[in-house]
Amino acid sequence: DASRFSVIPPGVNRRIFNPEAKSEDEIIQDRIQLAIVRDIDRHRADKPIVFASSRLDPKKNHIGLVQAFAVSNELKEHANLAIAVRGVENPLKDYASMSEEEQVILKQILAIMDESDLHGKVTGVALNSQQELAAAYRVLSRKNSIFALTALYEPFGLAPLEAMSCG
Repeated sequence: DASRFSVIPPGVNRRIFNPEAKSEDEIIQDRIQLAIVRDIDRHRADKPIVFASSRLDPKKNHIGLVQAFAVSNELKEHANLAIAVRGVENPLKDYASMSEEEQVILKQILAIMDESDLHGKVTGVALNSQQELAAAYRVLSRKNSIFALTALYEPFGLAPLEAMSCG
């Protein structure tokens, strides 16, 4: 009975995810800059960023992203890597408050960083809302950075559309 049902396709919330500067952009720019100063070698600070922003879950494949970054001399030469997490200001150091599953992933990331000499090339930054994520996309687009969707399986993949909507 078509009169009782409607198909509503998923889409990007353009009130949040758009290229227009917002008040939170400056706050997020400062937060990202603090993470860069904290974790990235000074001579690399102006490089673009490969940016991943999904929850720390095995199927999101953060490990694969860090491994790919580790083996690509071209990526390491031209960019830094940043992983966004929720609720932890310095996720590469202060992850004790995270879930056990998230801690396992971060420990694996840190092990790859140790094995592949990635310290000074990788940072973590806290983003705690959709508005902060959109601001990060806008800020990072001005730095010629890219968003990386590395999930092993993504039924729709709204995140790349959100990133593109912000530039």
